[in-house]
Amino acid sequence: MIAAQRLTVTPSSLRSPTEIMGIVDVHGNGGSEDRALGELRIRAVQLGAEALTNVEFRHGDHGEKLHLSGTAVRCHDILHGRRYEVLARLDVLAPMGQEEDAFAELRARGRAAGANVILDVHLEHGDESHVRITGKAVRAYE
Repeated sequence: MIAAQRLTVTPSSLRSPTEIMGIVDVHGNGGSEDRALGELRIRAVQLGAEALTNVEFRHGDHGEKLHLSGTAVRCHDILHGRRYEVLARLDVLAPMGQEEDAFAELRARGRAAGANVILDVHLEHGDESHVRITGKAVRAYE
């Protein structure tokens, strides 16, 4: 897939405003980092991403599974210069491998708080059993 090969990949955030399309994650019992990164890229493109940020790779050392994850983003300023108020800080803890479900839960909690935008979304890997996704639920004004 050519689009996946052209996707920008970075271990940090981009300097420009971005819209998060989703969290992508690959687990496996071995294989190469290149193959896992290729799979991660394909999943990001399928979500409509232009870049893959905050990419984290954990080798499958000592019997652990290979683990590669990142945030699929599109370069897009979702605020368009609008002012906003922070309604709630969001924090979702989920079992490893259920990052997409955790991201869906984050969005649901944001909607429940009355938000029309979620800012500063971060994926944090804890130990090998869970992940944490955090963000700020905000109401942006016209």
